Amino acid sequence: MAQDPFFAAREELRNRVDYIQTQHENFLRLLQTTNTAPDLSCRDLRDSLCREIEAAENQCRELEKVVAVVEKNRQRFRHIDNHEIGQRRAFVTKMKQSLVKIWNNLESDYVKNKMSGDRRDVSMSVWAYLQRIAKTGKTLLLSRITSSPVGHSMKARRVTGLEGAVSGRTTTLRSSARGNT
Repeated sequence: MAQDPFFAAREELRNRVDYIQTQHENFLRLLQTTNTAPDLSCRDLRDSLCREIEAAENQCRELEKVVAVVEKNRQRFRHIDNHEIGQRRAFVTKMKQSLVKIWNNLESDYVKNKMSGDRRDVSMSVWAYLQRIAKTGKTLLLSRITSSPVGHSMKARRVTGLEGAVSGRTTTLRSSARGNT
């Protein structure tokens, strides 16, 4: 009898879920200790976690199919008893529950509010800085950094005085709020 491939697939899935849990803990630590707006590592880690969760969910679906095939073909898989089938099904369910818990945390109001609050705080800090500098009448180089699914871009323009800073702020904040590049 050949070695049962379920065990290798189970270990691969277990290792992936362990990795996801560790990365999730790192994400939560970053979320609590950093300003997520200027520090892209938190957003990048979140995006990476989402991709890893999708891959692990696909592995869970494949293992569920394998268990279903064994259940339907009991004559062919006599060496796998009902207890073992139940353990396999329970393992897959446990892994799926772990993934759902992490996914729900990543999509939680707490995470969304923290990240959007950090963006708002940075915008307000920039505005206060612009007001201070613009009062001096110095020429500023204002830049706008925006993110999109394909990367980041930066646009810059020179402004002089408070009036220029005000119009520069308006343009920057409106564009950033819409996520335009």
